[in-house]
Amino acid sequence: MTPEEKSAMKAQIFGMPSVAPQASPYFHFSFQFFSTRVLAPLAVVFLISSGTTYAAEGALPGDTLYPVKVYVNESVVLSLARTPEAKAEAHASLAERRVEEAQALAAEGRLDASTTEALAVEVEAHVEEAEVRAAEAEEVESGKSRQVRAKLAATLDTGARVLARIGADKDEGTRESAETLSVRLLARADRESAVGATVFSKMAAPATDMATQTMSLMVASESDASHEDPAAQKDAAMLEHEAARALTEAREVFEDNKKTLDAEMTSEIEKQFSSVETSMSLGSASLGAGAYMQASEDFSAALRLAVKLQKLLEAHQKFDTDIIESLLHDEEDDHSEDEGQVHGTSTEEGSAGTSGEVEIRGGILPKVLD
Repeated sequence: MTPEEKSAMKAQIFGMPSVAPQASPYFHFSFQFFSTRVLAPLAVVFLISSGTTYAAEGALPGDTLYPVKVYVNESVVLSLARTPEAKAEAHASLAERRVEEAQALAAEGRLDASTTEALAVEVEAHVEEAEVRAAEAEEVESGKSRQVRAKLAATLDTGARVLARIGADKDEGTRESAETLSVRLLARADRESAVGATVFSKMAAPATDMATQTMSLMVASESDASHEDPAAQKDAAMLEHEAARALTEAREVFEDNKKTLDAEMTSEIEKQFSSVETSMSLGSASLGAGAYMQASEDFSAALRLAVKLQKLLEAHQKFDTDIIESLLHDEEDDHSEDEGQVHGTSTEEGSAGTSGEVEIRGGILPKVLD
């Protein structure tokens, strides 16, 4: 029987009107809603449960699963970041991920010019977005923008130097690509921080006594425009918390790497940690004295150096090369030149203020102090 015949029979039996059945005008909408709001998330869940997205996490540009990593995994990460602070951190993390991919490709001898350009563009895009979101977060909570920029500068600077070191021993194409991207990353790191980019500064033994340090803090406190400024105090306290966390994380990576480092390298790295701790102590003293701007400077310096330590140790752990030794030796040479210039200028001017300030700050040169 046709639908019309069935409808007529029902009308005769049950007294129903003889109307041919029509498609519900809501059916298409309901299906559309189901497909976009239910089927799509289920597809993502299926991918995750099947292990595809997990496997894609290790994919590099050119690998089959790389699009899944970028367009599925990372899209989920960004969508889950609800606040400006979370979005800033997510984009900063993705910028770092692109740098790590370049390092991995260089280690395998697969970093070419086209991939280098694509990765450079991606890094720039994520860094720019991180800056925008950090600025939005700054409106809600003071200190967020400076915190994000400090970490980005340290991450990009160290990542660039590690990349150049990895590519140095590869074929000409990989080496040139690594150098090209490294230069662009260092330029971006310089832009993120007002100081010259450097991985480490050789720790100089403090030669000043407690009275000199106290006098320095008193002068800083009296000239600090942020004295008794609640916003500046909160800014400094936030940077102190972030620097302490970065130091703890770097220490944990160091402990994991100790067995792969010789006694000399272990000693050198311990000196760098001492430098971070010195900046932390000076920052705490400045904070207690009400010199909030100086405290922020010290905590920012500690944060940058702690992040650099962590990233360098992670690279050593991942690539198992002489990255740490080669970069530390390069930076020792840079430090010797800079230290001579600082002390020379101080001597010519007949003032011990510049030299003393470098020594008080745990041997961290002004360009690292920001």
